Amino acid sequence: RTVPMTDDSACDPWDLLEVVRHVVGFLDARDALTLSASSRRHRVVQFREVPLELSNSHWQGSSRVYEAFRWQQLPTTDTHTIIVGGKWHDQGWGNRKGMISIVDESNPHARAPNDFQPWPPCVVAGQEPAPYDETKFNLTVRAKAGSPYALWVRIGGGGGHELYVEDCKVWSLDYLAGAR
Repeated sequence: RTVPMTDDSACDPWDLLEVVRHVVGFLDARDALTLSASSRRHRVVQFREVPLELSNSHWQGSSRVYEAFRWQQLPTTDTHTIIVGGKWHDQGWGNRKGMISIVDESNPHARAPNDFQPWPPCVVAGQEPAPYDETKFNLTVRAKAGSPYALWVRIGGGGGHELYVEDCKVWSLDYLAGAR
């Protein structure tokens, strides 16, 4: 059925920002950015590098510490997707226990797992074990509105373990102001 439009109700159906925002909510980061770049009328997200407090770190593990720990908060403000990348490796010999992960800290008890433990649902992206040789890593998470996220690392217990993270960078695909 066609509804006649009067001058007061006329609108361009391709200018419906609400529809584009809704569609982008179902897309992965690449497709959301592609749709947003397809037309000025569809621009609802932007891709940007987010400064980190620390981009290089080196840890030496204690023989008694088997727990993961929070490395740093990830900035999320009206974010569609968070991408974390860099290089990492462990001490280069022996057991490989190192881990890097993104944890959704919505629950105050959220944390990354200890050595040889299963990953709880709050770990939304991660890699383990750390490689012996310097290797690139890339973690991607689709952000939930209002959820705080943090990078967590685990060196590994038992003594002699080390973890290196270098050139760590964060990119964020954010909704533009007024586009959510």
